[in-house]
Amino acid sequence: MWITILHGKFVGFIKSTLRIYSEFHKIYDNPSFISNLFYFVYLLKKRKMKRLILILFCILFVSCSNESVIDSEDLVGVWAIDLGPLDDDLEQSITYEFRTGGSMEVQTIIQTNEGANLGFRYRAIGTYAVASGSLFMNREKIYSLGSNNVEFVESLEELILSGEQWDEIVKATIGPDGRSLTFDYGPCNDTSNCIGTLELTRTD
Repeated sequence: MWITILHGKFVGFIKSTLRIYSEFHKIYDNPSFISNLFYFVYLLKKRKMKRLILILFCILFVSCSNESVIDSEDLVGVWAIDLGPLDDDLEQSITYEFRTGGSMEVQTIIQTNEGANLGFRYRAIGTYAVASGSLFMNREKIYSLGSNNVEFVESLEELILSGEQWDEIVKATIGPDGRSLTFDYGPCNDTSNCIGTLELTRTD
């Protein structure tokens, strides 16, 4: 009889473990990780405290087993993506500069077809953090062309502070050679504003 009881408790423990792991992993795989984390906290409140250690183990297991985990040192540097032609004579690209200490800057740069820099259309200054393969970026100050009826300005100082802020979370992976960086925004809920993935190249 005791064997039957112990077997039943063991099976129940395994099922509970798998269920909790599945709940966390679905949240982890969603690009809106932070917002969904509140749901996970709600799930924790519904469970007994004796399972807290089990849940923490599941979190550590996910973090340690994820092949796409990167750290801040991997990101430090300048990364760029080509956006293609602005018109017949101009090209545009975006650069992400991740600095030691957690600060970052994003710029949209206008160039000639030969690659010479002419000016800027956009600038954002903020902070970033890396956790378990997810990259958290907070654009605290955003500068744009404003109401200026021009395609670009020659210096960053001419851009106008918009007063807006933008937070985003992406899954970030770096290629084996350390020269390529992929931002994965996950499935698109709004197909009219779908990013999908961005492929960046290290320029420094």
